[in-house]
Amino acid sequence: LLMSNWQIGLICLVFALIIMAATRWVSLGSILAATLFPVLTVFMVDNIGAKIISILIGALVIFNHRTNIVRLKNGTENKLSFKKGVIMKNISIIGSGSWGSALGIHLAHLGNNVKIWSYSQEEADLINNEKKCKFLPLATIPDGVVCTTDFKTAIEGTEMLLIVTPSKFVRETIQKFKQYVTDQEIIICSKGFEESTLYTLNEVVEEELPNCKIGGLSGPSHAEEVSLEIPTALVIASEDDKLLKDVQSTFMNEALRIYTSYDIKGAELGG
Repeated sequence: LLMSNWQIGLICLVFALIIMAATRWVSLGSILAATLFPVLTVFMVDNIGAKIISILIGALVIFNHRTNIVRLKNGTENKLSFKKGVIMKNISIIGSGSWGSALGIHLAHLGNNVKIWSYSQEEADLINNEKKCKFLPLATIPDGVVCTTDFKTAIEGTEMLLIVTPSKFVRETIQKFKQYVTDQEIIICSKGFEESTLYTLNEVVEEELPNCKIGGLSGPSHAEEVSLEIPTALVIASEDDKLLKDVQSTFMNEALRIYTSYDIKGAELGG
């Protein structure tokens, strides 16, 4: 069909590329091109069979993108980063303190969609309305960051979840949000032990979220450095190779170097 009417295919391809370049949504370009394809075929081709086939193809492509359509409507669809050549992520950060906010600022600067959960409506309003974090007075919150006090809103539709609450609240907080966790990669960004059990936080998370891929993010760094793009470094430790690569590609840029390790306990205790 496309070989005999190459002009239609070329028009749809160029149209899709323009949409992708303008919005960074690959799926939106595909969906709109699939919508345009049968329309052009109906007006440019006389063969009734070709018209029917083009409608079926367009409908099939749109049907296969139904989950993308839902994410587009919700504003949580992945975007393409032309700088790195990778798809940007939807990331949930549990904790709106200095470290959670700094990581959110950094990840949003790289083009990711970031949702921060805060226990305080006052802090959420400050982040959303004034684009400021009270713990980072020199930093400005980018537009790609939103803050909510609702766990479901913060977690649904994300691929990566960062736990950045004080260590004594980690288990309690996980128990409140774990019903919304699906297949997200879990990154522990908090420090310390659980006082009652002397468990490391990795052990706490493994106990509460036993079926998840888990990693631990460690220093050397400070929240102020990360939020202001001052050159520094972090270590991501995990037993899962894909998680290590995902975190490295998602977090690293010219100002932040990400090293990988398989030694989760060592990173937790030494970081």
